[in-house]
Amino acid sequence: MDLFSDQVIKRVTGIAGRLDEDKSCSLQAALRDVAFHFMTALYSTPLRLSGGPDDVKLFARVQHLERQILKPADRLIEALSDNKLPLLSEWPEEIQSTAPNREALIAELTKLRDRAEELRDQLADRLPEENMTTEFLIDLGNALTKVLKDHFPQLAISRGTYDKGSSSEVGKMRGRFLDVMDICIAEILPNDGPLSSNLVGQLRKLRGP
Repeated sequence: MDLFSDQVIKRVTGIAGRLDEDKSCSLQAALRDVAFHFMTALYSTPLRLSGGPDDVKLFARVQHLERQILKPADRLIEALSDNKLPLLSEWPEEIQSTAPNREALIAELTKLRDRAEELRDQLADRLPEENMTTEFLIDLGNALTKVLKDHFPQLAISRGTYDKGSSSEVGKMRGRFLDVMDICIAEILPNDGPLSSNLVGQLRKLRGP
């Protein structure tokens, strides 16, 4: 996938302002870094966005961690502990398969349990709001905005103005910043429509012009 191709960068600079070759390459590299970071999250996290996993409620994820990871890990750690060794005695049998490293297993299971417990607690804290999709979009918008402001300092964060369009078209908000953001968002979320004007309004409040 050729994200932020030379042609896309030309479209961006055609709206936001011309750049020399070095700065254009820098812009392209920075936008690709943002795309890689957020597409990694998109493809691995239930966010109700196209291309990602099927939607799963936060409560279901918390339950999965508790029932399928934490409790089984605790049981295995206990089952492999020193005081359970007599139950694992192989004498006088001759076992042909390779013996695992019990200490390493316990160490790795402990890491898994601790990490799952931390994730469970953080997801549980989000339950009252349960809107990771908006958080993802705002974080993505902020990351793209930083790149654009670094390369186009005079580009104001604006919701633009309303364009009624022709009699056969639906009106929409238009503006330099909004148009550039729509191009960038479409590279990462091609099937989820343009970034809404309301979300750009939130970015403007967070970052300022």
